[in-house]
This record gives sequence, C-alpha cells and structure tokens, in this order.
Amino acid sequence: MLRKAYKNAEKNNADIVVYKFKRYNEKTKEYTNCDWGFRKEYWPKKETVNYKDNPNDIFNSFHLAPWNKLYNKHFIEKNQILFQDNKRTNDLLFVCEAFAIADKISLLDEVLLTQRMGGFSPQATNYVAPLDFYKALFALKNYLKEKNLFEIQERKLQKISCFYLQSQY
Repeated sequence: MLRKAYKNAEKNNADIVVYKFKRYNEKTKEYTNCDWGFRKEYWPKKETVNYKDNPNDIFNSFHLAPWNKLYNKHFIEKNQILFQDNKRTNDLLFVCEAFAIADKISLLDEVLLTQRMGGFSPQATNYVAPLDFYKALFALKNYLKEKNLFEIQERKLQKISCFYLQSQY
C-alpha cells in the first residue's frame, strides 16, 4: 500500500496523494466500498489537482480523515500544518488546511486501505467533547481568512459544517 502511494507521490511530485479505501464490518464479516470517500468525478482528468480546479468541492470530495492520504513531509513542515489539540475531530483542521493550500493533490484511483468497523467507534464518544467539531470548523474558518482563501472556499466550509452538525446528533 505505502509503496504504491509513495511511487505515485514521487511520479507526480505531489503534496498529497489521496487513495480509495473500503470498510470491513467485524460483526457481519462484510466488506463495503466507500466511493463517497473518493469522488474523482468532481475533478478534471489530470495527474494532479488543487482547490482552484473545483473550489466548491475540495472538502467534500474526499473522506476528511488523514489515514487514506500520503502527505509530503516537506509540504507539511514548510506550511506548519499541525493536528489540533482536541479530544475529538483533531484531524479535521490538519486535513482541510493541507487540501486548502496544496498545489498538487494526486488522485490514486485504487483501494489501498481497509477501515475496520463494528468494534469501538470514536463516533460513540461524541458526548465526551460535543463541541470539538465546532472548534475545528471555527479554527479552519480563521485559517482560511488568514490565508485569504475564505471567500473562495466559504461554500466548501458551509458544506462540511452541515455534514458535521448532522453527524454529531
């Protein structure tokens, strides 16, 4: 898995490589494709894309977890992209900041990861820190404003805000 993502990153000089994943339900022993987590059809048919290619769908084209992506270490360090210090939703800001400023996002149209479901789920602990998703979205809004990207990406932020509000309750 990692070798394929790394070769793709090298070939395309990518800041981020996004790849498909599937889910395995431990209770039912069934696999499910997760096409919703990799919406390649939203993007032009190019080796790499960035937010300018589709400013309204960058945050809702891909699953916003960090684990189905490979990040260029230099890109992350140069831009000081960090995980937020939240109990929950601590990865949202990291992933969205990276997507918001990446010049080259490579779309690797291949399943390279299986997410296990049916056991413990962090979603079951929403009550522990119910406003952490709000903190992450508020921090993202401030980041986009700081980078002069808010007006361009405001619609995207609205879409993921609605999604997180629905998924919390």
